[in-house]
Amino acid sequence: MVGSLVAPPASAHYAVTHVGRERTLIAGVLVLVGIAALVVGIIYLTVEARSLPSILGTLHNAHGHRSARGLGLLIVGFVLLIAGGALERFARPRGFA
Repeated sequence: MVGSLVAPPASAHYAVTHVGRERTLIAGVLVLVGIAALVVGIIYLTVEARSLPSILGTLHNAHGHRSARGLGLLIVGFVLLIAGGALERFARPRGFA
């Protein structure tokens, strides 16, 4: 049939590497957000609540640390780092260089 409207199928290699690039990008974003969560968690644990930057929620009459938020962010940060690393490890299918 001349002038067929059906497009030729994409090669399997292109489809697999395209998915691998998307996974690599998502893995990179997860790692960056994980690092940011770790940094903010460490700030919460080391800086007094009244001395925190205003974006992190300053408490003017508090003398302690925000331990619950700090520990929560540390856990989230580690989970995101592990998820990003696992996704990056499995982003490239076996057999492709």
